[in-house]
Amino acid sequence: MGKNKLEGMVIEESQHLIEALKIFYMKSNESPNEIITTATTNIICQMAFGIRFNYMDKSFQEFFAAFKQIFKSPMMLNFRNFLPKFIRHLPGIYNDTFEKYVKSHDTIKKFCSFQIERYKTFMKSGSYVPAEMEE
Repeated sequence: MGKNKLEGMVIEESQHLIEALKIFYMKSNESPNEIITTATTNIICQMAFGIRFNYMDKSFQEFFAAFKQIFKSPMMLNFRNFLPKFIRHLPGIYNDTFEKYVKSHDTIKKFCSFQIERYKTFMKSGSYVPAEMEE
């Protein structure tokens, strides 16, 4: 375990990223931020779960969308936590944001639980988390 293993993961993911960017630029001229963030998330998933996800994998896309939703809403959630009884009775964005947060949190939890169980079943090598647990 070490930097050589991580380096291989980064190189592999960068090759997939280059291919995704080529396809992306053929279709649009928008910012590639989401593709780059997806690649970074994929490297972290490789380290944690020992597998690489295809960018078009439905469960990975749901996981990524849930992650983005959680990072969009912390200000609203802090306001709701500060005045919970007052905000709870107001219709609109505050309650909707909280419901989206809870749903996103559940999606991430289910995804991670499934991947951990999958890992336990197949015992793939190459993941940093189990290697650290063994030490």
